[in-house]
Amino acid sequence: MPMADDKSRKSLEDLDSRLRRVSDRHESRVQGNEERRIARSGVGLAFRIALDIVAGTALGVAIGYGLDYWLGTLPLFLILFLLLGFVAGFMNVYRTLTGQGYAVGYQQKEDAGDKPDDGARGPKG
Repeated sequence: MPMADDKSRKSLEDLDSRLRRVSDRHESRVQGNEERRIARSGVGLAFRIALDIVAGTALGVAIGYGLDYWLGTLPLFLILFLLLGFVAGFMNVYRTLTGQGYAVGYQQKEDAGDKPDDGARGPKG
């Protein structure tokens, strides 16, 4: 039976060495992706901020101009929707910078003092 033990030991050592190689390749791949993501995150964030402001403003102008053209009014709606689009763009920038809007539902703050009161401790007093 010592032959079977040697065979199983070699098989386990072979499996262990293959798992280590795969794990090392995976770790280096993940580390490389993380480094690339960090390097690109600043440029990507800048483009997203610029796009949010420009898109909100452009959409506001388009809606305002369309309403003014359709109704034959002065550039009242153009100015109104320009301002609304500008505010909407900056609200999107604020949401992007604070990390809001990336999760479904309510995102709770992680501060210890912001824990919700479930009423189990009784009334506050």
